[in-house]
This record gives sequence, C-alpha cells and structure tokens, in this order.
Amino acid sequence: MDVMLIIFLFAFGACVGSFLNVLIYRLPREQSIVFPPSHCPRCGEPIKWYDNIPIVSWLLLRGRCRSCGGRISPRYILIELLTGLLVAGLYVCYFVLHARRELGALGRDWPVFTAHVVLLCGLLACSAVDIELFIVPLPVMWFCAAVGIAAAAYRPHPIMPTVPVPLSAAALGAAIGLIIAKVLLHYGYIQESFLDAEDRPSPVEPVEPVEEAGRAGQPEPVGTGLKVLRELLYIVPAGGLGVLTYLALRRWEAFGLAMRGHFPPVLFADLADRVVVICSLAAAVVAATLWTRLARAALTAVVGARALGGGEAGQHPVGVAMTPQHGVSPRVEILRELLFLTPAIVLGLAGYFLAARVGAVRRAMSWAVDPAVGGALAGHVGSAMGAVFGLLVGLGLIWGIRILGTLAFDKEAMGLGDVHILAAVGAVAGWQAAVLTFFTAPLFGVIYVLHCAAAGRGRREIPYGPWLAVGAAFVLVFHDRIVAFILPGG
Repeated sequence: MDVMLIIFLFAFGACVGSFLNVLIYRLPREQSIVFPPSHCPRCGEPIKWYDNIPIVSWLLLRGRCRSCGGRISPRYILIELLTGLLVAGLYVCYFVLHARRELGALGRDWPVFTAHVVLLCGLLACSAVDIELFIVPLPVMWFCAAVGIAAAAYRPHPIMPTVPVPLSAAALGAAIGLIIAKVLLHYGYIQESFLDAEDRPSPVEPVEPVEEAGRAGQPEPVGTGLKVLRELLYIVPAGGLGVLTYLALRRWEAFGLAMRGHFPPVLFADLADRVVVICSLAAAVVAATLWTRLARAALTAVVGARALGGGEAGQHPVGVAMTPQHGVSPRVEILRELLFLTPAIVLGLAGYFLAARVGAVRRAMSWAVDPAVGGALAGHVGSAMGAVFGLLVGLGLIWGIRILGTLAFDKEAMGLGDVHILAAVGAVAGWQAAVLTFFTAPLFGVIYVLHCAAAGRGRREIPYGPWLAVGAAFVLVFHDRIVAFILPGG
C-alpha cells in the first residue's frame, strides 16, 4: 500500500511541479497563470497534451520544442522532479519513518500534511524565482500562509503549538493592526518604502527558459553536461565524505572522551554530549570543503581552467540592496515600514495586557480559544490563532532584522520577500518552526559560501530566500530531533 501511494504521490508532485514552472516563469513577468495555455515562449506554438507530461515529455523531446527545435531549459524537468521527490519524500518521512512523533495516519492528519506540502512547493517556486531575479513572488507566500491557517482551523493538530490566552489576544490584536495598516496604505495615508528610489537595482536579464538552438561561431565555453558533471563531482562525493566523517567521529570513542574532557558534564550538564555532535558536524563540513577544493584542482588539471569556467557568479550584480546612491535615504525609508507596523505593535501589546490583566477580557478570550472552556469550536479557533501567532513571529524576526540592519548600516538589509517567507513558515508549522528556521538557514548559507570558495567561484550576493526555504524543509522533517538536541532534558 505504501509503495503504490508513494508512486502516486511522486506522480502527483511532478504534475504540481509542472504548474510551479508556470508560476516561476509568469508571476515575475506579471503574466496570467491561466491564459494563454502552455506554449513555447520562443515560437508561441501551443504545447500539445502529449508534450506536456511531466518529466517524460522533456526526456522524449530531448529538451527541445517539437515545433521550432528551440532548447527547453533543464529547469523544467528539475522542478518537476524535485516537486515529486518533495511530496513523496515528505510522506515517507512523516508516515513511514515517523520523523514527527505527533503524526499518526495520513487519513487522520492529511490537513497538516497538505499544508506542509503546499509550503514546500511554494518555497521551491519562490526559491527558483529568487535565485534568478532576486525577488520573491509574494502571492505564493500569502497563499501558503492562508492554507496553513485554514488547515489549523479545520482540524487542530499537535504539530501546531498552542499559545496561552494572552498571546492569542496579542496575535488577534496584531493581525487587526496589520489589516488597518494595509487599508491605510491602500488609501495613501501611509507611503510604501523605497517608492521614490531612482535607478532601482535589479539583476541582469535572465536567460529565457527556451534558449536558442545554437549561436554560430559562439559556442559556450562550458556546456550544460559539463556543468552538471562538475557539480556532481563536487557535491556528491563531498556530501558522502562529510557524512562518513560525521559518523566516524560520532563512533570514535577516543574523540568523544577527548571532547568530554574539555567540556566536562559536571560543568556543562547534558550539553556536554552535544559538543561531540557539534564538533563532528564541523569536521564533516571541513572534510566536504576540502574535497571540493581537491575536485576543483583535479578538474582544472584534466579539462583546463578556461574550460572549467567559474565565472557563473558574473551573471548577477555584486549588490542589489538599496543604498543612498539610489536617490533615497534607506534609514528614512525603513521608518516608513516601522510606521506601517505601528498599529500591529500597539494593538498586539494592548491585546496582551488586556487579556493578562482584565478578568472580563481574559474570560472572553478563554471562551473563544481554550477548548477546556469554550468546547470544540474554541479548539479550532485556538489552533487558528496559534497559526496566526506563528505567522507574526516569523514576520517579526526577519522584519526586525531588516529594520535594525538598515538603521545601523544605512543600506537596505534583508528583503520583504524574506519576511513573507518566514511568516508563511510560521503560519503553516507554528512559531517554534519559524524560530528554528531563522537560526538554521544561515548555517546552510555558510556551507554554500564555503563550497563556492573551494570551487573557485566568483564573489556574488546570494539571495537569502532559498536558504530560508532549505532551513524550513530541514526543520519540518527534523523538528523533533532538533528540539531534543537543544533541550536534552525536555
């Protein structure tokens, strides 16, 4: 039964991936995702249904349009394959390997599974757009957040952490404040930030998904096949070596004794054992980085430095953040965003203190969100308020860093797209997942920077959205183990 269901979920995920490709191409170009139907962007010919089968059609057509012979980007099959693996893989992690102990069977917990699948698919689409254009399609994250709140309200589940009554009141007040601020923004009482910027920074013109069949006399120095092979030689052995290093150090008794000698349990309690894990992970990253460096040297010797390339980073600008050189004062502009958040902050604090100190308000909120007081309906409302609180925590973490960073350095810090990504994570998976993602995402970014440095890549500004997406996926699956690692006695 599991095998057939996994196959079905993979096929279904691949079909979803085909739709994600539409979103990735059309949303940033402000095109309708419904009309016209799927067509070749080069010749405009509609794509027949038998040429639109996920994964299979791209392979049968060998990555070319049937009508004009134009090259179809491998991104299409990659997104379809990744989406299928995400959907089927999440089912395996949740209901076969039981990575989340709170979940039982799919028949009972399908709402939370559906919400998490929607979140992962939305993160994949936003990451693809962010990598290409340095923007995040906000409607995708809004949809994910709405699905998360709806799933929590439809069937309360233990993965969504409940919040005390005062925090529920604070979440309600802050949500009302955001709605008020949005209305004020719509009617012009509040101005958008960075609206008056001149010469807004933007990435170079992206490569079209359907490329030219060839350019006479101008062959690319590095073909797609060589790029893929190079990345496989970098990543696959490096990842394997990192895993083997971690496992070897974890099982090496002398290493564990040495670490515990420097960090004795008498002083560090249960966290002493965690030092062994942290040191093992650090050694694994170092081993993987060294392999990447050696692979770079070996490939350079075999194919030559010119053929190997390394200038991919030049496809993007060095910086895309707003600075005073763009005709605005970032510090003044970020204060507009603080003004936008003021109603939410004021009403959120008011809701918290009223529910905490005024008996009548506390009783009313308890009746509304506490199932022990208000019954089953209150359980649904309380679960939804937990999702709203998670959204606000995710939003506040990134937006706070954006405001403080911009005020400190007079340069736009983070991005509003990143704010919406973490807000959606909090709405779907709860405030704990948002906090863990906030601290986990930078670790993956650091590993990638080390990989680029070891591989001889050029320096470039990396969008943060994809690392938030990777961190969120990691937290969704390994949430229980992360919490057990952080709170060994909890």
